[in-house]
Amino acid sequence: NLSRYVDEAREVGATPVLVTSLSRRLWAPDGVHIASILTDYVEATRSVAKEKSVPLVDLHARSIEIYESLGQAGCEEISPQRTDNGGLDRTHLNEAGSLLFGPIVAQELQKVLPSAGEFLRKEKTTESRCCPVQK
Repeated sequence: NLSRYVDEAREVGATPVLVTSLSRRLWAPDGVHIASILTDYVEATRSVAKEKSVPLVDLHARSIEIYESLGQAGCEEISPQRTDNGGLDRTHLNEAGSLLFGPIVAQELQKVLPSAGEFLRKEKTTESRCCPVQK
């Protein structure tokens, strides 16, 4: 489907950009590293980007780097509560997570597609307020 989406976007004059999946916040037994279960999807996205010469934002790798720098306790601060059992939702983001990752996605997008910069906000972000350990 990604190949078709790229082709259809180009047919209407759009510039496609592919973004890998945000990693889930699932920890390896060592409690220090993320154990990704989305690598098949990430590899498929990378493959289509390469095959179709499409800019790629590797949000998956970037999110793992951020999660591991935040640690489990820091990741709890960006995880919403689940409505079914009250536990943590380790897939989606709460407002703090959105404030952290929004600017990161914008920065990464501008790296792979500099012309997108004119469409991105220029004001200072609040990511340092959200998660002080973030680089």
